Amino acid sequence: MAALTISIAGRDYVVACPDGQEDHVRELSREVDERAQKLTQQVGPTADTRLLVMVALLMADEMREIQKNASGGLTERLGELDESFASGIDALAGRIDAIAQALQKS
Repeated sequence: MAALTISIAGRDYVVACPDGQEDHVRELSREVDERAQKLTQQVGPTADTRLLVMVALLMADEMREIQKNASGGLTERLGELDESFASGIDALAGRIDAIAQALQKS
């Protein structure tokens, strides 16, 4: 495990992460820091714990919205695929019927 120092809202925190994931954790901490700074600009100075709770809630809300939109899009796409599949089956049934009729005439 690697230990690295990240800075959020002007405070340093030492965190552990799997070896090789340091850059990823730094990127994530920069995003949290940016959100914390924007929130501080909007609501003014607040206790670190409260600020981080508010940032976490905002990020969780965004994540839930993304999940909701993704699952809605998936449901819509599955409906389109079902319609396409049904059309393909109908076309295939028509071709089979035509072949059967041709065979009966021969």
